[in-house]
Amino acid sequence: MGYTIEQYLLDKSNIQDTVTQLMHAFDSRSVSDLVDKVYTPEIFLDYDPLMGGRPRTTTSNEWAEKVKDIHSPYEFTQHIVL
Repeated sequence: MGYTIEQYLLDKSNIQDTVTQLMHAFDSRSVSDLVDKVYTPEIFLDYDPLMGGRPRTTTSNEWAEKVKDIHSPYEFTQHIVL
């Protein structure tokens, strides 16, 4: 059985929902939403091309707190998904 159009559309919708939830959680600085609704319990990060460093694995809670800290200098943020 191949990849059906129904499965493709369902996957696409789920991905769009997840990305929207991610951006909303960033902008509302909601660590609990990132941990409970977006991230898996364990996250593999590889930001080497952008920020240098080595790929690593971390917990969703640790990374959500880090993202919150990254956004803390800004009074407001607005991520837009097109």
